[in-house]
Amino acid sequence: MNTKKPIRLILPEMLVDKLNRTLDETPPNFSFRREYFYYLISYLTQKQSQNKDKEYLKLNMKILKNDTINTINKYIIYLRQNNIFICDNLYAKGTKALEYNINPKLLKGIRIVEIIPNSNLYNKLKRKNHNRIAHNNQLSPHIKKMMQAFKKIELNYEEAIKWAHLEKDEVKKFYYLTSIYLIKDKRSRYFKRNKTNKRLDTNLTNLKSDLRQFIKGDFTSIDLKNSQPYLLSKLLQNLIQAPKDDITIPYSGVFSLFNPMLYFGLKAVTKIQKSLKISLFTKNVSFLEFCNSTLNGTLYDDLLSLTNSSSRIDMKKMIFIVFFSRNKVRKNNYDFIPYKKEKEIFSKPYPFVYETIKRLKEKDHSKLAIYLQRIESYIFIDTIAKRLVEANIIPLTIHDSVLVPSEQSKEALSIIKDTFKKLFNEVPTFHIKPI
Repeated sequence: MNTKKPIRLILPEMLVDKLNRTLDETPPNFSFRREYFYYLISYLTQKQSQNKDKEYLKLNMKILKNDTINTINKYIIYLRQNNIFICDNLYAKGTKALEYNINPKLLKGIRIVEIIPNSNLYNKLKRKNHNRIAHNNQLSPHIKKMMQAFKKIELNYEEAIKWAHLEKDEVKKFYYLTSIYLIKDKRSRYFKRNKTNKRLDTNLTNLKSDLRQFIKGDFTSIDLKNSQPYLLSKLLQNLIQAPKDDITIPYSGVFSLFNPMLYFGLKAVTKIQKSLKISLFTKNVSFLEFCNSTLNGTLYDDLLSLTNSSSRIDMKKMIFIVFFSRNKVRKNNYDFIPYKKEKEIFSKPYPFVYETIKRLKEKDHSKLAIYLQRIESYIFIDTIAKRLVEANIIPLTIHDSVLVPSEQSKEALSIIKDTFKKLFNEVPTFHIKPI
């Protein structure tokens, strides 16, 4: 007879100790189960580890209620009141929900908490896992083969854990160790297609690049340089080619599948098209330089030479901020520009590109990120990965890069370059690195 194993949650030790003391000393004014608090903390720490660049995150109340209890919001309020969850305090009815994060001061140490078999939470999580398996059975054949390869991946766990413990920053150390333990416990591995951006989310996409050196086996990473800026440049160049007599159907190639008009609206795209044509007519050097830099994979280095920033990493962070943060935020009846300094640095060498990005984010700042990620997913998962599998090369995708067996890396690179040549009539720059 099979013995049911408890479900293990990986939590911050300091936080668990504080929570347990608080529950004992000042318990909530409602009937509660500790396991629901533990699950909330696990949910948010994992969500944060998957979205490292976001200060605060939305909680999916539908998922949380399905996984736990309808009154789970009471638990969230209690955690917030006791400074275990911190909140952005930015709320606008119908447009902006409160967003949360774990108090970083409590992210220290690792505590394994077990959810015992046959408890309410255990049964719901097991049912959720069963539904996930059923969903994975409906994946495309080439993605199923990728999933099978992913399930066989192992790390040198002992060495990876030693490496993580060398990190002095306790918050980073916690997330490194969490990533390692989630891969080690195969029941905690996840492999799913994101419904919003169509990316393939796995434990590997969430694994710090420095930890990939501990993946067992001989693999090579093939990574598209400055992928999001490159895809934006291709979108803008495609809009330039719009026929003068009908600007509503200017799209070719990938952009015929991802019509910008449907994502950003007729008004925004029409304004951008007109501005682009004026820019091209006046020989806008900054726009052409931006396109060349993304094609050559030198955007971060070129920005570094044009600014007073200290490192290439700063440039990558700045691009992320410019592309994906809100244009403005309203607080206390006052509009302010988040990350204003970073946006001013980027807009100085590339004023036209910056204004275009702003316009694409005007109604909803998340639209640009989702749009570019969907194109990226189509290229890497639906096109490149499919072709690789057909050539008997089973890749592991990490958004805009693939991991392939090193002995097949030359053939894989040839297929990847050929794919871009067919899609965009050019071959961008790749970073190729044995891991």
